[in-house]
Amino acid sequence: YKSVVVKKRIGCGTVDFREAETKEMGTSYRSAVDAWLALVLIGTEGFMLWIFLEPLLTDGEFQWLTFLFFVGTTILLYPILQIRYVLYEKHLLVSMGWYGKIRIPYENITKMEKTMNPLSSAAMSLRRIQIDYTEGNMHQMVLISPVLRNEFIEEIEKRRN
Repeated sequence: YKSVVVKKRIGCGTVDFREAETKEMGTSYRSAVDAWLALVLIGTEGFMLWIFLEPLLTDGEFQWLTFLFFVGTTILLYPILQIRYVLYEKHLLVSMGWYGKIRIPYENITKMEKTMNPLSSAAMSLRRIQIDYTEGNMHQMVLISPVLRNEFIEEIEKRRN
């Protein structure tokens, strides 16, 4: 959804942000990953791999449906491991692989606070930062979970001033 919104607003300054992303080196933070979530994701993929390999090893049967399901879930989960937050001179980029990107100008950020909000977001940990910002005349919110949460907040505060 967010990537569609960004594409519609190319005439409103998003192009400048994309140019800045190619010209300047931003400060990149990766998403923190909770151990329980990593265990669930790795366990699920491992279980899917076992369901595929077990009949192949014991009976020599290649099960296409199980193989395609394993490959499909792996393809869907891979971008989650690529979540990162990049601080540029004038904006924050929240990148979620092929799931989309959100660009937030620092001047549009109205509030930042630490939270444990479990809503679906570009975060792999429940230790999150809620960033409230305005886009046009609408209030927006994004939840992120950078590894160095306090340092990230301090860095954004410096860039906002």
